[in-house]
This record gives sequence, structure tokens and C-alpha cells, in this order.
Amino acid sequence: MGKKYLIFLIIVAIGIISVVGYIFFRPPREEIQEVKIGMLGPLTGGASKYGVEVRNGAQLVISQLNQKQSKYRYTLVALDDQADPSLAEKKAHEIVTREEILAVIGSVTTPTTLAAGKIFQEGRLPAVSPSATGPAISQLGDFIFRVCPS
Repeated sequence: MGKKYLIFLIIVAIGIISVVGYIFFRPPREEIQEVKIGMLGPLTGGASKYGVEVRNGAQLVISQLNQKQSKYRYTLVALDDQADPSLAEKKAHEIVTREEILAVIGSVTTPTTLAAGKIFQEGRLPAVSPSATGPAISQLGDFIFRVCPS
């Protein structure tokens, strides 16, 4: 009985040492960094068809990015400008003041992109319009981009 008891104690001691060693000497886990991307476009109103499509496309890409890697967690923050330049300007101010938003997709129409683009340029927040075609957008500054040709 004494020999079995000693073997049992040795096994328990090895188990405890292993658990304690794992807890104290394991490599630290990397925290997942959240990356928020803004989206500005008409989600309601007459031009909502275009804004909703841009939002859905951006959300699809973000979902695919999140599935392919685990270091970053991408999140889309979509805001509705209703294709109204004055509302787009107001929403752009809101986006710029949110420090967690690192870049913007939008706006969608040329007038709203021109209005919001000035604010994004002043706030030094990168923005790319997927559909605005006005040549003046390219002149707003080095933080504002458009994908479509004139």
C-alpha cells in the first residue's frame, strides 16, 4: 500500500506542477483588435437602393475578412445621409468625432460625397466613394478618393 500511495502522490504532484507551470509560463494571448469602418450613404429615401447595396457589399467583405483571420475584428458602422448633402455633412462630423472609426466608405452620390468629403479631409480621415463620379471629388484632398471614373 505504501508504494502505490507514493506513486499516486508523485503523479498528483506532477499534475499540480504542470497546471501551475502552464498558468504562469504560458505565452500571453493576443487580444483581438477591433477595427471600425464607417459607411455613409442613403439607407432610406429615394436613393436608398444604392446606399443599401454599398452597405451590404461592405458587410459581406467584412464578414469574409473576419472569417479568414483572427487578429482583427472588423465592424461596419453604417450611417444614413438620405442622399441629402446637409445631412451628409452632419453625419460626417459625427463620424470624424468617433475616434474608433479608422476609415469611411462613402458617400454614394456626388453631392453628398462633396459635402462629407470636406469634413473627412479636415479630419484627416480616409474616405473612398464607391460610386460618386464628380471630378471635383478628386480635388478635395489627399484623404478623399473615388472609384468610379467621371
